[in-house]
Amino acid sequence: MKVLATRRYPGPAFDELADLEVVPLGSITAPRPEVDALVVANEPPPLELLPGVRIVANFGVGYDRIDIAACTERGVVVTNTPGVLDAATADLAMALILAVRRRVVEGDQLVRSGRWTGSWADSGLAEELTGSTLGIVGLGRIGKLVAEQDIVTQTSIENVGAIVAGEQIIAQSAVYGVVGSASDSVIAEARQNQALGLENKIAFGIPADASRTAE
Repeated sequence: MKVLATRRYPGPAFDELADLEVVPLGSITAPRPEVDALVVANEPPPLELLPGVRIVANFGVGYDRIDIAACTERGVVVTNTPGVLDAATADLAMALILAVRRRVVEGDQLVRSGRWTGSWADSGLAEELTGSTLGIVGLGRIGKLVAEQDIVTQTSIENVGAIVAGEQIIAQSAVYGVVGSASDSVIAEARQNQALGLENKIAFGIPADASRTAE
């Protein structure tokens, strides 16, 4: 089987492909009838130049740039890797929340610039995540993993304050694109923001007393 890949992809399985050619997608300008399989990263396959392709393997979750209807019409199978980034995204979301609540970046810059005098109390204390309300807009696969993070489950729901999902966040939190008085941190899925009446840009970990856009 002749396999064409748009880049070098990680993982040992890639090395097991016997007849493999790595070619950037933009470099495919002439017909390649000998190609049986195409490996992409959410890129539009030039099906007209690959008349013999039988499968388009998408490296990643999203496949919105792949014309599924066109592939189906030609009998081309399209695959992806659903769920592969759920844990990584949830980890990063929690890291961003902790970084903002504990002022990690600000503290790092303070120390590196030599402006730290040796007492955090003199330069402003950070906020604790424990006891805060964590609002999750869109309690899907990633949202649930955020709620199941050790830092949340080990302190118990009562200590964290609340896990708020879906439209309930509107009733329990003053959220207008940044975090309001009842919710200290928000994880947002942009595709649900409009339906929930939220702005597209949701801020992570904005303190409750921060200014917010009025409705």
